[in-house]
Amino acid sequence: MIRILLAEDNPVNQMITRKIVEKLGTQVDVASNGREAVEMVQKSEYAVVLMDVNMPVMNGIDATAEIRRLGFDMPVVALTADSETMTAELETCGMTDFISKPVNISKIEAIINRCRKPEEKAQDTPESDTVEACINYVFTQLGLEEEIVTELLGEFIEDSGRHLNYLLDSVKEK
Repeated sequence: MIRILLAEDNPVNQMITRKIVEKLGTQVDVASNGREAVEMVQKSEYAVVLMDVNMPVMNGIDATAEIRRLGFDMPVVALTADSETMTAELETCGMTDFISKPVNISKIEAIINRCRKPEEKAQDTPESDTVEACINYVFTQLGLEEEIVTELLGEFIEDSGRHLNYLLDSVKEK
């Protein structure tokens, strides 16, 4: 089983991506910021790092540059909502690929499969990238049960509330 590091500060994105990647037959460790990711890479061996670009403490670009400076050469894949305008910057810091948010299940699987030995390849993939196909994949192929979906929605609501309060406070200050 290959080991993957997910560096992502958003709890909802952590949960979704972790569940997807685990169902693809991997072990997943999670870092909540770039500094944690750099520290974890130094302590454990990872086949690939899925790195959010915008994180607190140390962003994904700086974390990737530090990982490369330390001599680690595993693939580092950017997770970003702004990949089109950042492509050159992502390559310059040493990222090897990117996945646009929301995450594309097929692309995550393809990246993971490139890191596997041929006999370890995952068999099941979603048939297309449509919303309907992804939802079907989550509930059937990934086997997410009502309890997990409820937990995910609860985390989303809690996280969204924090962000909404932050935005409201910012608007009031102006």
